[in-house]
Amino acid sequence: MGFLFDEEQFTSFVHRDLRRERLNCFDANPSFASIASNAFPALRGAALIRGRGDLRIDPTVLKTVLGIADFLSVIRDPHLTARARSAADRNRFSRQSDNRTSCYPPRALQSRLLSAVRWIVGDIHGMIRPLEALVRAVKLRDSDARLIFVGDYVNRGPDSKRVVDFLLSLNRAQFIRGNHDDVFDHVVNGVCFEVHPDMVTPAATFLTFLQFGLDHTLTSYGVDLIDIAETARKPSERNLRELTAPISPRHRQFFRGLPAVIDEPDLFVAHAKWDVDEPAEESDFMSALATDPRHRHAIMWGRFTDAEIRRKKRWRRRGFFGHTPVSIYATHRGEHVPIVGPGIVLLDTAAALSVAGRLSAYCAEDDRIIQSDRFGEIIEHPPQARPQQ
Repeated sequence: MGFLFDEEQFTSFVHRDLRRERLNCFDANPSFASIASNAFPALRGAALIRGRGDLRIDPTVLKTVLGIADFLSVIRDPHLTARARSAADRNRFSRQSDNRTSCYPPRALQSRLLSAVRWIVGDIHGMIRPLEALVRAVKLRDSDARLIFVGDYVNRGPDSKRVVDFLLSLNRAQFIRGNHDDVFDHVVNGVCFEVHPDMVTPAATFLTFLQFGLDHTLTSYGVDLIDIAETARKPSERNLRELTAPISPRHRQFFRGLPAVIDEPDLFVAHAKWDVDEPAEESDFMSALATDPRHRHAIMWGRFTDAEIRRKKRWRRRGFFGHTPVSIYATHRGEHVPIVGPGIVLLDTAAALSVAGRLSAYCAEDDRIIQSDRFGEIIEHPPQARPQQ
């Protein structure tokens, strides 16, 4: 299946609205056939002529040739908007009889394509400045970007409340649950996704995670350090409930509602780990997480080994993860950048753990990386090579 364009309108659109340097092979009055044969060999066979002046173009190849920004410009143009002939025939393309505008993919498909620019964002840990700078940088490059966050929004850094406020203000964003979020859920709501065997009660979770930055999270909500110390000395359920009273219902619900995994047709996002020898289809996740405590623990608390990162996975899709700082792995290249292995991307680049740490966003479509250091300075990396899976 491809996009059906009117050749004249498509060429006119390219000249009118796309930057010439991106498609500098277009001469004064090109036909698409000459472009395909002389300038875009990659499009040969992907552009099928269907009747006089009609072009069917494979969307993947079109996106590769134009680049993601210009690809999105093409599919947003109102003169190239699709019309489905009928709900029962929504996957077919047809020319409209009332004008020259050829049909484009139906609205449902267009919606999926517009939401295809996905940026996966690593562990934030209460660091508001790099978060704001990173989201701003992504939006400047892809205004309709979808953001998918790998979890761990709180603890360690000083601004967890502001981080959650900011996340709740975002459009086109999805969030999964990290182990620190699960801990916070346990402390403030009394329940969580996976009860750690060393932290069976909310009080035990509270005491354990004070050494991992939970105190910074609570003070960001206006809780006094003296009250934290008093509750740590007498960690009863009542004292813990009084201590966490300043946390709003909206924030409590945010943590309560976080899922453990996000599924897309070509990728999945989880926080910590998924067994490289286990399948990773949606039904596999649902079944395994519902019935096997080992998978529930691993997806919140597990860590990949260097060998697991390098080896082939049983997954048919790429997996994106946070949780484990990339600097602990032998594959780390000396700076805080995501690790890309066969079928896997690791995104915890230690935003809150060191002055050199960064917050990372990885584009699932073209493998670009944008990072912000803790002072809000932006670092960009060219597209990464995808190791064979």
